[in-house]
Amino acid sequence: MIGQAKYQIILLKNNECVKVISSHSNFSRVKDKFENMLDENKKIIFPIQYLNEEKIVPVKYYLAIIKRKEREDEETPKLKNEYGQYVNHIIVDNEDWLMFDKEEYNFEESFWVYGYNPYFYRKTFLFIYNELIKKYASNKYEFMRITYYKNKVLFDTYSHLDMVLCKNKDDAYRMYCLLDDFCKNDKLKRVLFDGDSGRNKNSATYTINKIAELTHWKRKKILRHTT
Repeated sequence: MIGQAKYQIILLKNNECVKVISSHSNFSRVKDKFENMLDENKKIIFPIQYLNEEKIVPVKYYLAIIKRKEREDEETPKLKNEYGQYVNHIIVDNEDWLMFDKEEYNFEESFWVYGYNPYFYRKTFLFIYNELIKKYASNKYEFMRITYYKNKVLFDTYSHLDMVLCKNKDDAYRMYCLLDDFCKNDKLKRVLFDGDSGRNKNSATYTINKIAELTHWKRKKILRHTT
C-alpha cells in the first residue's frame, strides 16, 4: 500500500473508464481538483451528445473520483444516476476501487462550416454565432433567414448563403434553438428564425436547390440526415 495513490480522478465515456486523469493520496486535493474541473466545465456552450463511430451514436461523459478499497469499506457507495435516483455504483472488473463521486462532464462540440476543411478546420458554436450571424447583424442592407434542413443549419441573406453541417438532425435543431436564444439575448433584429425548411414540399425543394447551387452536390448527398 505504501506509495500507492488512494484516490484517482477518471473520465468515463458511457460509464466506461477511458482515461485516468490524476492520482492523489490526499482527499482534500482530489476533491479540490475535481471541483475545479467541474467549475471550468461550466464554460462549455454546446456539449457533445453524439459521436460518429461508423454510425451516429449517443454519448455521455462523466468525471468521477474513485477510492482504493480498504478493509473498513464494506458498503458500495450510492450515487445519483441520470434520473436523480441514488443507486449502487459498482466498478466492473476492478474490485480494488470504489466509486466515490461522479458528475456529468462535457466537451465542446465542433462543426463543419461549409467552405472550411471538415477535418482540420472545424468550428465551435461561438464561431458560428459571431462569424455567420453577429458579423452581419449591424448591416442595414442585410436580412438573415435561419432554417434547418435535416442535419444542416442554413444562414440565408440577400448576398450569400452559409451552411453548417451537424452530426444529425437533433444536433441541427439544438443549434438552431441555441442560436435563437443568443440572438434574442443580444436583441438582434434583422434575423428571422424560420424553422424546418423541409416542413413542406415547396420549402424543401427551394432549400435543396439553394444547397445544390452552393455546393454542387448531388441530390442524394443533400438528402443525407447525418454526416
